Amino acid sequence: MEAAEPLAYCADADVTGAEFYVMEYVDGQVLSDRDAGLALAPEARATAGEQVIDGVRARYASGRMADDGYRQQALKRGDDGIQLAEAARDVLRELHVQ
Repeated sequence: MEAAEPLAYCADADVTGAEFYVMEYVDGQVLSDRDAGLALAPEARATAGEQVIDGVRARYASGRMADDGYRQQALKRGDDGIQLAEAARDVLRELHVQ
């Protein structure tokens, strides 16, 4: 599973109403909520879950999440990579079972 790389960071909340990152484009399906996950075939859910976990762990291990304050911003929002990966695994396991 490819993860978009951050290209730029904008701290000016006047632009969009919040700080934000401009990310590179990655072709693929976005699973942004439970319904999107349920739309996947059961076999694809398991594969997607493992890929999410592997991708998040690899990005943190490589230090790429620290570029331009990316990791600090993620931690500030409470999205610690390991906790995020474990939460994603748990949700995708739940979806896979259904």
